[in-house]
Amino acid sequence: MTDLKFIIGDPSNPNGHAMVYFDSDGIIYAAYVIDLPIKMTAEDISKYVPPIYSEQIDQLEIDKMMSKKNLAYPPGPEKYDGDLISLKKLCTIRKDDLLYGGTIEISNAINSMSKLNQIADEYSELCKIFFDENLILKEIFNESSNDLNETNNKNIKDGSTYSIMNEANLLTELTKIIGEIDYAETNNEKETIRIQVEKIKAIKDLLPTNRKIDEIIFHVNESNEKSKEIISILLLRAFSLSNEDYIKVQELENMLNSLKSEN
Repeated sequence: MTDLKFIIGDPSNPNGHAMVYFDSDGIIYAAYVIDLPIKMTAEDISKYVPPIYSEQIDQLEIDKMMSKKNLAYPPGPEKYDGDLISLKKLCTIRKDDLLYGGTIEISNAINSMSKLNQIADEYSELCKIFFDENLILKEIFNESSNDLNETNNKNIKDGSTYSIMNEANLLTELTKIIGEIDYAETNNEKETIRIQVEKIKAIKDLLPTNRKIDEIIFHVNESNEKSKEIISILLLRAFSLSNEDYIKVQELENMLNSLKSEN
C-alpha cells in the first residue's frame, strides 16, 4: 500500500499526472508531477542538447536524465497563489490527481526538492503497477498501435499536436528539433532535416513574431558553425522573452549584433 496521500484521485487508478502540494507555515507550495509514458534510452541523447550547452553537460548528467521516469515542475515546490479549495477545484477541472506532500521548510530548497522527487518516484511506481496489472489496457495499446502511429503522424503534419502546447513547451520542442537537425546534418540526412524544418515552421505560426523563428529557420538552412551559434542565442532570446527577462534579452541582442558583425 502506498504512503502517498491522495486528496483527489485513486492510488489504484492513477491518472499519470498530479498536483503535489505542501504546507509551510500555513502557506501552500505546489508542483506538478507527470509520469512519463514514453520510454527513453541514453543512446544519442546528446543530439537533443544545443551546441552551446553540449560542453557543459557531462555523461553523468545525461545518465541521470535518462534514468528519470517522471517530470516534476518546478523542480522544487513554489508558492501557490490561492487556497486549498481553489487548488482542489483546479485539479478537478483538469482531471489531475491531487497529492498532499506534508510540511516542508521552504528555506531548505535541497530538502524540498528531495521530498518532491521522492513523491514523484513513488507516484511513477503506482502508474507502473497500474499499467502492468491492467491487461485490458495493454491489449488496447497493442491492437491499436498502427492506428495510433498514423494519427500521430497526421497530428505532426497538420500542427494539431503543437496547437495544444503553451509557449514554454513549444520552445522546448523547438530546442529538441534543432538538436535533431544538428544530428541529421552529421549523417547527411537531408530528408530528416527537411521534415524537422517543416516542424519549426508549424511552431513558428503559433509563436509571436518577435521570437524571430523565421531567423532561426534562415540560419538552419545556412548550416555553418556561425549560424549554429546564432541559433543557440536566438533560442535563449526566445526563452528570455517568454519569461519577460528583458535585461537578458538585451544582453543576447548585443551578442547577436556582435556576432553578425564579424566577418
